[in-house]
Amino acid sequence: MIKYIQNLSIKKKIGYGFGLTIILLLVVGGFAFLTISTASEGFTKYRGWARDTNTSGRIQANLLEARLAVKNYIQENSTETVTEFNERIETVDKMVHLALEEIKETENLDKIKKIEKLMNEYKLGFKKVQDYMKERDKIVNEDLNITGVEIINDQLTPIMNQGNSNAGYAIKHMLLLRLYAMKFLGDNNFKNVERVKSEFQNVQRYISRLGSGAITENVEKYETAFEKVVSIITERNNIIENTLDRIGPEIAGMIEEIKLHYKGARRAWGAATLRRWPRWATST
Repeated sequence: MIKYIQNLSIKKKIGYGFGLTIILLLVVGGFAFLTISTASEGFTKYRGWARDTNTSGRIQANLLEARLAVKNYIQENSTETVTEFNERIETVDKMVHLALEEIKETENLDKIKKIEKLMNEYKLGFKKVQDYMKERDKIVNEDLNITGVEIINDQLTPIMNQGNSNAGYAIKHMLLLRLYAMKFLGDNNFKNVERVKSEFQNVQRYISRLGSGAITENVEKYETAFEKVVSIITERNNIIENTLDRIGPEIAGMIEEIKLHYKGARRAWGAATLRRWPRWATST
């Protein structure tokens, strides 16, 4: 082979050398093209993962603010917290719809679809809580407060002022009844409900000695209204505990799983790219 090359004319040597150079350039160029094409495809995937991570993060952040608004509403019962909730949920809905269009992985897409379904359930649950709160406030303001004052000030006090001790004792227990009713409205502790029931019995025992059907009727009206409030608060708390407090963490958990998935994908892609990329392309 060496003798053959040595015996070649200069013209042929130049021709063969030029041809070999072309072949080497084609091989190197082809390799570079494949490497760059693969990297370009990878960068496209990377940008998609980064975009989907950002969308998921916005869902997570706004959902957290919406959940805080729910907690504040339950404590404060203010319109400002409802406005905050609506604004945050509107953003969550937009981001969920965006994620449904952008996310391609079947597993993550299924999670987003489930999140969309759970969000509808969450919004419906909060709407029911608001309705219960409005109904509770109406009974408290229009029945408990008015009837309680009427029983004590308008009905029992004039009788007590005439020297009737039964009316005085009835006022005492009526005041205790109203105290523990208000405490229940604040802390929802059912020990206070039991105390209210006990005070009802005491009030009824003393007013039965007064022989006033009007007072008895008002006390029974107060008792019925309080029982309605207890039922409303029980239903409201059931929605809070079994719907809102269940769905919120469940959605947050799925969003975190999606974010971790994309974080892992980006890391794996970066490591794989460094292994495939020519050393000359990563050297400085």
